[in-house]
Amino acid sequence: MLKALRKVVGGRTSPQPTPAKRDRHHRHYPTTTYCRGRHSSHEVAKTVIDFAKRRGSTLHERQRVAISRYRSDNVFNTRNAGNHSEGAIFEAYFKFFDLMFFGGILKLGCKVVLTGKDVEKMNAYGVASTHGKLVNGRPKGVYGNIRIHNASHLKNPRDRRLAGLSTLLHEMLHCFLDFYTCFRSDCRDRFEDLGQEHGIAWQDAAYALEECVRDPTFINLPLVLGRRLALVNELNEWGHPKICDLRRWGFTKREVRFIKGKWRLLKLDDACAS
Repeated sequence: MLKALRKVVGGRTSPQPTPAKRDRHHRHYPTTTYCRGRHSSHEVAKTVIDFAKRRGSTLHERQRVAISRYRSDNVFNTRNAGNHSEGAIFEAYFKFFDLMFFGGILKLGCKVVLTGKDVEKMNAYGVASTHGKLVNGRPKGVYGNIRIHNASHLKNPRDRRLAGLSTLLHEMLHCFLDFYTCFRSDCRDRFEDLGQEHGIAWQDAAYALEECVRDPTFINLPLVLGRRLALVNELNEWGHPKICDLRRWGFTKREVRFIKGKWRLLKLDDACAS
């Protein structure tokens, strides 16, 4: 995932024993205005976290408009969306998530495709790929593709739809972080940043998103972003990075634990994105 853009910007595709140290003279742009490839991964993640924590009077105007439509338009009814096609449902949710959590700017560079391919045959619920090039050190033509596969092994139509929407939000977060995090490899490829795919910045933002969408007093959408499996895979890529407290992401040692030299998943996610 995201290797196409990594290759262009010179990022590595496998963890190194000693991650590159950051240049202390290198400075990131503040996130008051978003520029692709110019910000700290944690500042980009904090933007998502801030949007996810807003409620009531603290909601931004675009969020108020989005949540109003979400509560009134039948296209968002995961049990019975009427005559709306799956394509129309996922397009509506893409716009909704974009307005709620990403400032409405992902629509400028993301395309979502429902592949119809079987999840079990593809061995993934979906995938995001980001692409672009550097011209005189500046990112040009950066865009992302999100491909969502069909969870046909789930017999309940609503469960299949929820699995797809979980994948959609999971991959939208990947694209947002990948677009706006500084393109220098020492600013993105460490476990503390984006890591291989699901480093600390992704984990922090994904936890906030999942808490928000599952909030029964707010969005009340039972999505599962596959955070446990993503964390275990990421940790095992790096060996044994120091994790002070798994409760940072709402996990316990009954779910994720370091056993006999390897991180292990003791409780499966209900649905896991890539």
